[in-house]
Amino acid sequence: MSIVIVGFNSLPDLEECLPSLVAQQRVPQEIILVDNASGDGTIDVLRHRYPEVVAIRSDENRGFAWACNRGAAAARGDVLVFLNPDTAVTHDWIWPLVDALEDTAVGACMPRILLYGSPRVNTMGTRVHWSGLAWMDRWGEPDPGPGAPAEVFGASGCALAIRADAFRAVRGFREDLFMYYEDVDLCWRLRLRGYRIVVVPQAAIHHKYSFSRNQLKWHMAERNRLKVILTNYHWSTLLLLGPALVAVEAAMWLYAAKRGLLRAKWWAARDVFWDLPRAVRRRREVATTRRVTDRAIWRQLSSSRALWAASRKYAAADSRVPR
Repeated sequence: MSIVIVGFNSLPDLEECLPSLVAQQRVPQEIILVDNASGDGTIDVLRHRYPEVVAIRSDENRGFAWACNRGAAAARGDVLVFLNPDTAVTHDWIWPLVDALEDTAVGACMPRILLYGSPRVNTMGTRVHWSGLAWMDRWGEPDPGPGAPAEVFGASGCALAIRADAFRAVRGFREDLFMYYEDVDLCWRLRLRGYRIVVVPQAAIHHKYSFSRNQLKWHMAERNRLKVILTNYHWSTLLLLGPALVAVEAAMWLYAAKRGLLRAKWWAARDVFWDLPRAVRRRREVATTRRVTDRAIWRQLSSSRALWAASRKYAAADSRVPR
């Protein structure tokens, strides 16, 4: 088993995350830290305090997806666990995830992720609407505690466990996404391969998550949402959804205008337009690993009613963010 952590000026968080990993009763096979050109001395500190951690340094920040793929390429384990540095794991958290992956129909899984310092949920899985809009399931709700595994559309990249053979079968994370939606895309392609995705509440970690919405984050999230649906849907599905997707886009432009995010939305649209030739090539790559139809994917997507309820919750949180 290999745990892959991507760091970018994450030393304060790593100084809590790594001890929580090392303190596990049954230590994982290896811990790999891919550092995206941090300026805080992360690699030097790791080599001095945690010589057991495999440290890989990039000379430039190439993004979360690239760094995850780089760590996976260096990993020796038959199970890969991608973990954010701003997390703290609980006692023997990893083994329920490994057990869940014993089922060869399960491609990836995740623990229940709790808000750091709070008995409330950060996420119990990623829910996705047919428009590609995605959100955290049960965000802010009371911690339900341990329970049986349950199917979700996607596993959060904050703590995502996957068999190495499944990761290689779908060619890893999509590096042109840089960050945001790379976990949605990976899980979508796993589903197209015929795998299931589950949340395993028996395992738990704590995440230092705080809600934020800014120009860069919204630009990348909107850009990547469009890239994901343009490459992962079959062309016939895109034709069928065309009018509805246009309506959603109009709504997103209006939302951007209301929230002062028009510049970010314009950047996203521009990037998607210029990326269309690569999107065509990407569609061909996805088609080579596809084993199920979009009908099977559709059954796992969330309804517009669920999206509306989630959007109200996010809008309320957005209104509390200082401008």
